[in-house]
Amino acid sequence: QELIKLMIRIQEFLKVSEEIIESILEDDFCSVLINKLCLILKCDRASVFRYDRFTDNLILYDAEGLKKNSIKIPKNKGIVGSVFLTGEKVKIDDVYLDKRFNKEVDKKTNYRTKNMICFPLIDNDKQIFGAIQAINKINGSFDSDDLEFMDIFGKEASCIWKSKLNFGETNNIISKMKIM
Repeated sequence: QELIKLMIRIQEFLKVSEEIIESILEDDFCSVLINKLCLILKCDRASVFRYDRFTDNLILYDAEGLKKNSIKIPKNKGIVGSVFLTGEKVKIDDVYLDKRFNKEVDKKTNYRTKNMICFPLIDNDKQIFGAIQAINKINGSFDSDDLEFMDIFGKEASCIWKSKLNFGETNNIISKMKIM
């Protein structure tokens, strides 16, 4: 029975991976990623933060139900900041018991975070450029299977997202060169 359950989860994950890859060239790539992450982990929300070196903040890139860029967090604050600085993956069953948790975000968004898993986004040069988090498992808390899938998902998302960012930067450079 456990093997069947695992096979079903693997099939779900492969289908989601395929859909994400198909969405790379679309403008809503990150929204697709977040939607699929919530689907596969059976959680209420997910969000992606990117590091902005000019402001030295982690900025909300996309999240279910929130406006892009609506949240800015100093890189040394909150669980997302901790994951960004240390590169360590975290699973927290009760975020309000964790001293790193930034309650201001819950207040600002009128949302109650209960549990989460958070992973760094790391490029091919082993540089951390953001973090991705899954929030509020629908039934209970995140488990070791969720951590394993999030690990794979986080690596895949990092690779695809960094490629998309690089693609956008290349297009900007080409556009500027055409103007000259």
